[in-house]
Amino acid sequence: AGGEQRIERLHAASLEIATAPSKDPAREPASLVAPMRLHVERAGVDRLVPLLVDGVEIAGCNAPELTVVAGPHESIGRLAAALDAHAIGHTALNVSHAFHSAMMEPALPAVQAALGAVRLTAPQSRVYSCTTGAPLTAEQATDPAYWARQVREPVQFTRALSAERAEPDTVFVEVGPGQALSALLRQHRPDNGPPARHVALLGHARQSGDPARLALQALG
Repeated sequence: AGGEQRIERLHAASLEIATAPSKDPAREPASLVAPMRLHVERAGVDRLVPLLVDGVEIAGCNAPELTVVAGPHESIGRLAAALDAHAIGHTALNVSHAFHSAMMEPALPAVQAALGAVRLTAPQSRVYSCTTGAPLTAEQATDPAYWARQVREPVQFTRALSAERAEPDTVFVEVGPGQALSALLRQHRPDNGPPARHVALLGHARQSGDPARLALQALG
């Protein structure tokens, strides 16, 4: 308090791209099994894990009671039935791949090879990893294998956000289109307290207007 407010970037990294691959290997066919992702509401990881069926994994922890799972279509269907039996809300997500699950394993070597063809640099300011939930290290930032594993590992958004929120004088700034991350942030309220201070530079996804003007208005 009384000092300068530190603005951290949660979903950013300093990557200097020297060359770009001709195609995105993560979007190449990784499996002949139809993938599916499910958005599970009002259920944190602790409540959800005992209900998981074979082939389904936690793909993202977006809020204390907002979790994404991924796996083969048939397995997700069995999980959906179990969630219904426990009166747990869920929404199917339309996806091409079951990202952040074992179904992406065949794609990892190609992703790592593509990233190995570019020059990766360490961030100049603190960046929180949504793979570990901790500050990104220089070793991780420059390791193609680390970035490739992000395709496979669950997104630890809650863990990263909570670690950053614990730092003093933190203000979260959403710089991308829409306000999806700000909406997730507002669901993180330890002890039912107020959400962390945050600013969304752009309007809602369907809001019209000049982006630069919207950003200036948001900053006040």
